[in-house]
Amino acid sequence: MGRPQSTPVITGRRSAHLPRGSAAGTLGFDPAPDPGLKNALCKAIEPEVFYPERRDHRTAALAQEICTHCPVIEACLAGALTDEGGASHRRRFGIRGGASPKERYEIHQRTTASSKEAAA
Repeated sequence: MGRPQSTPVITGRRSAHLPRGSAAGTLGFDPAPDPGLKNALCKAIEPEVFYPERRDHRTAALAQEICTHCPVIEACLAGALTDEGGASHRRRFGIRGGASPKERYEIHQRTTASSKEAAA
């Protein structure tokens, strides 16, 4: 028999405002409630990975790496942009659709500017 394969462990620093335990057991809500997101990888991972503390670039990079392998990354990003609307990057939270709050704000700014130019 070969060497047993170990399951990769995904960890990050726990945000102080998030409860301990699994997403399904403690949050009381589905982290990906949209039916189009039912296959989201984040549903099987503790949510604090996707809500890293400010300046915790390592955990943010891990979340973004997970998102790159997610089959619903486009739908997730589109949902985040719709949910957040014109909020500033300081009013956006977590890694969603593979993008940080600042990246999502920049995407919103570019798409808004493009829409205004097209209408003019």
